[in-house]
Amino acid sequence: MEGTDAVEAPIDGLLLSKKGGDNKAAHDFLAFMGSAEGQNAYSAVDGSNIATVKGADTSKFTPLNKKCADTISNAKYISQFLDRDALPAMANNVMIPALQSFIKDGTVDVKNLEAQAKTLYAAQ
Repeated sequence: MEGTDAVEAPIDGLLLSKKGGDNKAAHDFLAFMGSAEGQNAYSAVDGSNIATVKGADTSKFTPLNKKCADTISNAKYISQFLDRDALPAMANNVMIPALQSFIKDGTVDVKNLEAQAKTLYAAQ
């Protein structure tokens, strides 16, 4: 059946702004939250979220959380809100490369993003 191998998964994340770049406590916190221990601690106080790191304790997941985690982990494709809400040219040609650049080296050319967005959306 068409579309059964894809899921719209609004996945939240934690980021540190460039201005906080040398903040050791912030880096340590982000590292902790990316660990099984951190995600287990977070899940203990907010059961609506699903731990995503390997090694997280899923034994306390509700049946709904288990089903959600299974659906996400078995999806061939996962879309994000920008895939659904943005113009395809903005999502595919501008935002995805910008996010990849950010992951690779921590940089984003915001002026370029704004310029391309103005051009693409003005053409609508």
